[in-house]
Amino acid sequence: MVYLATATVVTETNYNHPTITIDNTDTPYTVDDTIEVILCDCTSSAIHVDLPTAAGRQGAYYNIKKIDSTANAVTIDGLDAETIDGAATQLIYGQYDSYTLVSDGTNWVIV
Repeated sequence: MVYLATATVVTETNYNHPTITIDNTDTPYTVDDTIEVILCDCTSSAIHVDLPTAAGRQGAYYNIKKIDSTANAVTIDGLDAETIDGAATQLIYGQYDSYTLVSDGTNWVIV
């Protein structure tokens, strides 16, 4: 005998991912719970992005992307002693490069 299992796949379409575009006039930019996607335009100068606490926010995520072609970098900084994949900061140099960061409840991880 062969038994076949069936599964019901439930999908939900959610296009509500609040996005903001920032430039050097917004630096340092402090991320809050109202934004999930941060587009960084470093045309004039480098940008510094400060993450909120990862503590107690397991599963919270942000996508940070550099959209210009200059050599100016985006610096992403964890709060206080919190880390991003074990480092205090992460840098984005390349146009269209990005990091998706997820809180593990203590620190930020790049996925």
